[in-house]
Amino acid sequence: MQQQPNTLKTVWRKLVLTTALSTSLLAGGTAMAQSKTTTAPDNAPQGTVMMLPQAADTAKLPSMTPAQAAELTRRVRITTTLVTDAQKKFVTLSQQAETSYSKDLVKQGKQLEGRLAADPQAKAKTVTVLDPNRFDAGVALGVSPVLLVRDLLGEKGIEASGPDLIAMTAHMASQQPYRYGIQMYTQDPLTIPDASTDKNGACVIVPSSDHSPYLVPGFTYNQRLSFINRHEGWHCLDDRYPTAPVGQSIGLQGRPIADVLADKELMQTIANQTRKEALADVGALGDMIRFEGASLDVLDAASTWRAANPHDILHISSPVIDAFKAHVAAYGIENFRKLPDNVAAEFYYGAVEEAGHTAKSVEYSLLYEATSRREQMAVRAKLDKEPEFHKALKYHQIYMRAEPAQADPAAPLTTAENAVYQQVRAYNGFQALDAKAFELDGKITPASLIHAYGQLQEGLLAKLKADPENAATPALMTKLQQSLLYGITRMDYVAANARHGVDIVKQEPSLAAFAKPADAGKAPQVENKTPKAAPRG
Repeated sequence: MQQQPNTLKTVWRKLVLTTALSTSLLAGGTAMAQSKTTTAPDNAPQGTVMMLPQAADTAKLPSMTPAQAAELTRRVRITTTLVTDAQKKFVTLSQQAETSYSKDLVKQGKQLEGRLAADPQAKAKTVTVLDPNRFDAGVALGVSPVLLVRDLLGEKGIEASGPDLIAMTAHMASQQPYRYGIQMYTQDPLTIPDASTDKNGACVIVPSSDHSPYLVPGFTYNQRLSFINRHEGWHCLDDRYPTAPVGQSIGLQGRPIADVLADKELMQTIANQTRKEALADVGALGDMIRFEGASLDVLDAASTWRAANPHDILHISSPVIDAFKAHVAAYGIENFRKLPDNVAAEFYYGAVEEAGHTAKSVEYSLLYEATSRREQMAVRAKLDKEPEFHKALKYHQIYMRAEPAQADPAAPLTTAENAVYQQVRAYNGFQALDAKAFELDGKITPASLIHAYGQLQEGLLAKLKADPENAATPALMTKLQQSLLYGITRMDYVAANARHGVDIVKQEPSLAAFAKPADAGKAPQVENKTPKAAPRG
């Protein structure tokens, strides 16, 4: 064989697999929560929903008399008291933010537990799917995201290790750009198959958001959610392909090819991780066919989608999906739908064993990647009778595809996008939360705003299910989320309740110490000067 080049050239050298995130993310997660509660979305409230000024706003305050300053201080302390009281009740209070999607996630966890109970090889016996809406409620209250995840797990009796806890937290709040003048965070799906530190074991899933930006062309709204969440669920069910050790990091960039190829343990680790992802894909798709009546078209759509992202090496499952489709088609789709879970699982594992990477095919793929075009024909001739080399070539053809063009976030909005943008600008999430909170609970408090958030998101979710092609609905759900995150710790609860004829100090037992108001009854009215996003399109 020809002399090997010193280093990898293109795709493989970019592979970095980290199974647990650095503890520095702890600070980053907390910063995310703080920034989201202090940065107003477009159309911040103008007078109708009074917000208390923060330190950055003090230069905008008009001159105050001593009495007015005392009243402003009193109102800030009232807000702090209400929010602090709500933080103490977070675990139960956040249940008010639940929607029908929250219930779907609980149902998914129970179904997975039933399947784990039937598998004597399963390491975990319990499954917890973290609820994005409850997480929103906690972030809005200003609680550290790490503590939120810890408390949500603690509700289920799960105590996770530090690295696992940090990884889950980072994936619960993944920053995403948005086209409609507002920032967003959403969930970046993740599974920790054995997250509990005790002997009972627990699988924890960070699911997709119900208004996630992740799309699979050719899938309906329900199919996209099902595919992503079932994929994560199969990481709980997988008992054959071991997860890389917590904290292990694989970086191929800059390593000499001879060193990489000599690392047999590394070859096996990469193969295991690609197999785990391929199994999760075919398991999810197969279960969609069995339980949801999906056709074989979902296999074609998923295979095309995975192959369209050639640099996401660990998730390129197209050869496995194609092999699985051939097996189901030969067996008969109706016969396949009648199979019990354990027999269907053998179809999934069988497709992975047939078409998934092995340590040897990973080695061949790396070798071929690092070989010059001039010498590749010689390599092909030498390894032509090696089945694993031909498998490596099939993956290599995908790796070498052009990276998909990335949308320019600064590009002018299209006519359709501009119509959505105008709807988003016109929607005042603060007013919607205020009105719904009073309608539901007869007063404006952190608790009633969280209750209102769950109800309003449920209404928008119903619209999204009825018309999943309407791009405005997920954008409105995002803006409502931002309104809660920005407003709940800055609300002037005295003014907000007074507009509804309610004296919140008399209504709330935790505010008894504020029963005697300051000499001046009104705080200075401060217009919110938060700049709006520039018009788009």
